[in-house]
Amino acid sequence: NITITGTLIDTKNTPILQAPITITINGNTYTTTTKENGIYEFIITANKTGQNNITVTYTGNQNYNPTTANTTTTITKENTRIMIYVENTCYNENSTITVRLIDKNNNPISNATISVTINKNAYDAKTSLNGDFTKTIQTLIIGTNNITAAYDGNRDYNPTTSNATFNVTRQNTRITVNATKNTKLRNNITVTGTLTDKNNNPMTQAQITININGNTYTTTTNNEGRYTYTTKATKTGQNNITATYNGNQYYEDTSAKSSINVNKIGSTITVNGVPTVKYYSNLSISGKLMEENGSSISSAPVKLFVNNREYSVTTDNEGKFSCMIQASSVGVNNVSVRYPGNENYQESGIQTTFTVAKLNSRIILNQISSVKYGQNVTVTGRLVDENDNPIKDSLSITLNDKRGSVTTTSTGTFTYTATAAITGQNNVSITYNGNNVYQSNKTQANFSVNREESKITITPIQRVVYLDTVTVMGKLADKNNVVLINKTVIIKVNNREFRATSDSMGRYALDVEANSVGINNVTVTFNADDCYTKSTSSMSFTVDKRNTILTMSNIGNKGYGENIIISGFLKDNLGNNIKKANITLVFNGNKFTATTNDYGMFSVETKANIVGTNNITVTFNGNANYDCASLMKTVNVKKQDLKLSINKIGPVGFGDNVTVTGQFSDANGKILGNSNVKISINGNVVTVKTNKNGVYNYTYKTRIMGTNNITVSYPGNKNYNEIISKGTFFVERQNLTIILNSISAVAYGDNVTVTGKFTDKTGKLLGNSVLKLSIGGKTFNVKTNKNGEYSFTTRAGKVGTNTVTLSYAGNARYNPHSTKRSFNVRKQGLKISVDSIREVGYGDNVIITGKFTDKNGKLLGNSIIRISINGKIYKTKTNTKGIFNCSIRTNKIGLNNVTVSYPGNDRYNSISIKSSFNVRKQDVKISIDSVKQISNTHNITVSGKFTDVNGRLLKNSNVIIRVNNVKHIAKTDSAGVFRISVNARTGMNNITASYAGNSNYNSVVMASEVFEVV
Repeated sequence: NITITGTLIDTKNTPILQAPITITINGNTYTTTTKENGIYEFIITANKTGQNNITVTYTGNQNYNPTTANTTTTITKENTRIMIYVENTCYNENSTITVRLIDKNNNPISNATISVTINKNAYDAKTSLNGDFTKTIQTLIIGTNNITAAYDGNRDYNPTTSNATFNVTRQNTRITVNATKNTKLRNNITVTGTLTDKNNNPMTQAQITININGNTYTTTTNNEGRYTYTTKATKTGQNNITATYNGNQYYEDTSAKSSINVNKIGSTITVNGVPTVKYYSNLSISGKLMEENGSSISSAPVKLFVNNREYSVTTDNEGKFSCMIQASSVGVNNVSVRYPGNENYQESGIQTTFTVAKLNSRIILNQISSVKYGQNVTVTGRLVDENDNPIKDSLSITLNDKRGSVTTTSTGTFTYTATAAITGQNNVSITYNGNNVYQSNKTQANFSVNREESKITITPIQRVVYLDTVTVMGKLADKNNVVLINKTVIIKVNNREFRATSDSMGRYALDVEANSVGINNVTVTFNADDCYTKSTSSMSFTVDKRNTILTMSNIGNKGYGENIIISGFLKDNLGNNIKKANITLVFNGNKFTATTNDYGMFSVETKANIVGTNNITVTFNGNANYDCASLMKTVNVKKQDLKLSINKIGPVGFGDNVTVTGQFSDANGKILGNSNVKISINGNVVTVKTNKNGVYNYTYKTRIMGTNNITVSYPGNKNYNEIISKGTFFVERQNLTIILNSISAVAYGDNVTVTGKFTDKTGKLLGNSVLKLSIGGKTFNVKTNKNGEYSFTTRAGKVGTNTVTLSYAGNARYNPHSTKRSFNVRKQGLKISVDSIREVGYGDNVIITGKFTDKNGKLLGNSIIRISINGKIYKTKTNTKGIFNCSIRTNKIGLNNVTVSYPGNDRYNSISIKSSFNVRKQDVKISIDSVKQISNTHNITVSGKFTDVNGRLLKNSNVIIRVNNVKHIAKTDSAGVFRISVNARTGMNNITASYAGNSNYNSVVMASEVFEVV
């Protein structure tokens, strides 16, 4: 490749970017474009030796004049290499030899004449389009075969020569071995098989050696290459067979193995039937051992397994056996009889069963004596089998409905003790559930339980006060002072009856209210039950009257004529409410009575008709249960406050009539009619009288612009305080109207026009007036024409809803006024153009350029453009002229899809443009940098470097190294370097490096290197 580079600058040394450059080489014309800093670059393949003339031209544009530069480069003849590919083979096989001619860049040289000499036989052949040719020969010489290939060169290429060798070895052979299927001891074994060469041709009259378990026999193949040999099976188990052919000067030796299994003679066991027996009886198990043909097997060991217990016996001269055992397991007993076999007989076995029955059981129960309730009752007896032998096991005992258990002793006796918890007849049931040896059994009996005497006590009660809580308590027990728990006790206090329950200590307790003043009688009774007799106890205690407390709610200061509520509570000294009690109240000598409610509350309502101090006395005279109580308080009555309202008056025009009105009442809302009030407007005073509803009314004509002051007052008397109320009303200027016409929606950056009309409230046109217009945060002055119309045009600078405000500041005659209207500004459209993208090689950088504007052609500089190649996104920024330029390394062969897009923002819509470009496979280069012999060995180390044509390192790649046409694989490291150690021969060694190519890179074969091993 020839790389042509340069720089395009103007007379001020400023780089000229994106300029078209024309390059002419030997009459052929090519084009490219300058990049950053005005640099251009173009790569072309050299196709002419000798001097090549180069002319670079810039044709200029509206800003720059054209310019031209010339240079030359000399192309020398290309070095060549011959690659020879041949594989080692064997006797009587064809060998294919491929010769390839390439230049130094591994490019094939076609239609070239190559002279080839193979073992002194010479041939001439022309190379194909791939730079190679192939010849097939038959190999009849065992050992090393030599090849020499020579090329004489031409106008463009230098001559070259290459040597190679290949090795011819003996023909491989293959033998098969088959044997009779599995057989038994002393039967015949037949061994067969075939002998062929590597191409499955039969080999006749060849001697075959057969080895069976170390014994050797010989036979010969027939005309079909088959052999056969028969002998007797003398050993049981696996018999190993090996068939061997020892080879000759043209054919390799070979062998094959097989095996046959020789089985033992079968054996059979029979067992005689065993009758059912009782537990722990003796019984005999017998049978016979025979060959599979019915002959007896004598003196053979036989094992018997009875319920996993092992017994050993030996067969007699007739093959019979017998074993005496004891029945130690009730139920079905499993018997397994096994013969283990030996080197001649197979093992055998048989299973059978026999039954062992359980023993009967019996429960002997002794007589049970009568007891009283709560005493212990003892149940005794004995458990035996059908032979009166004791049984030690668990028994279930049910006493009435209560269940228990007991275990017998070694003599079979048992004792069970329980508390007598039910009076009358008690039933006992004893059950034996049996076990794996004994049958189950059951027996029953009964006994009597009598009731026990009870006694109850009361703890003395101290003197209490009415409504105190009195605790009546005591204890319930039997005559032996055993406490009675969870029993119901009846408690009578005077004529009231209660119930209590005894606790875990036999104690009972009951809290009752002392609701009767004087002597109170208490009786406590236990009425007997099924277990205990009745008992009773009595006593008395004294209850005194309870103290009382009167309280009265705070009334606070009151105004003349207001209602006064005198209320309070009557409670006892514990804070309990006293209801339905009579209360006497005296207010300023006036007497009232009241009765307390359920909350102990009393209440009386009266009028505050005296200004000053008022006296109150409250008295409770007591009753049968409560003592008396009384209290005194005072309440202050003051002059009553008044209310004098002024109704709100809205804005009015100067000279209009205004009506002042309102209402007069006391502080509690009582209407005060027929009363004189004074009205002052801006210092002018008049007196008016309220009507029956307390309403006053006065009409006044406005004389002052702005705020006017109103004062309405009443001087007060002995019962009412003075009051003064103030108010205002406003006399205002005339209102105006601003009409703002509808505004159509526009795009961002387009012009928008605001129009309308200005009048007063009567519709009079107001020309030559200055209005303030506010839009987008900016304010402008707009002047109406003689018809009161206005118009203003500006640029839309904000996307979305825009608000326009028109306002007038007002003057001495007119009020200020403003109005608003909204219009919408939508996002602006965009344009992206993408320049044509040239084809590049895999791993090369591709340049993607284009221009970015809005739909009106406005250049959009300093904007981020997104470029997506095969789904991966890159970002680039436009320059001040809206131009973008992005260099991206390729990583996919074939068609690559490109999407250039802008996501949009708050001013511009999004846009997306598609394009594509092609990526071809990349050429590669392999260099052998070093071949070294490892000291005192025949091993050599070959190393080199693997890159693409642009010098990029290709790591982790498999490079094919052929040494004397033997193939080896070397893998490159992270630096693209490969290194491999291989075995070489003494003398000259031919070394070739090649790469098979893949989906991204082309294949390449480098010229041979020759290295001498000493």
